[in-house]
Amino acid sequence: MTNAQIYALSNKLDSVLNSETRYMPAKIAYFIHKNKTKIVEHFNIIEQSRFGIIRHYGTLDEATGSYNVPNEVLAKANKELEELLQIEQDIDISMIKLDDLVELDFTFEQMEALSFMIEE
Repeated sequence: MTNAQIYALSNKLDSVLNSETRYMPAKIAYFIHKNKTKIVEHFNIIEQSRFGIIRHYGTLDEATGSYNVPNEVLAKANKELEELLQIEQDIDISMIKLDDLVELDFTFEQMEALSFMIEE
């Protein structure tokens, strides 16, 4: 899985599962939580690296608290950001059988977000 995929997956999992309150069998809830935790840990490292690149090339705007990257180094910064997103990560994902999810009535968006951990 690339860092770009991890980054997108973390955002997707957070948006579709953050307010989930229904009961799930312990095994399913455990695997979802365990996998989400692994994804979020990698996301946080990617985000720290991304911010490090922006801090290195940018200057802090005191008024807004954000960093501005000057046009003369924007290409370098973008190249490093792209390289960061292309790094492959080997994440040990706990798989869930599709048959175990059939009765849980997940939405399409939730199933799509969980698809990386579902095996038939």
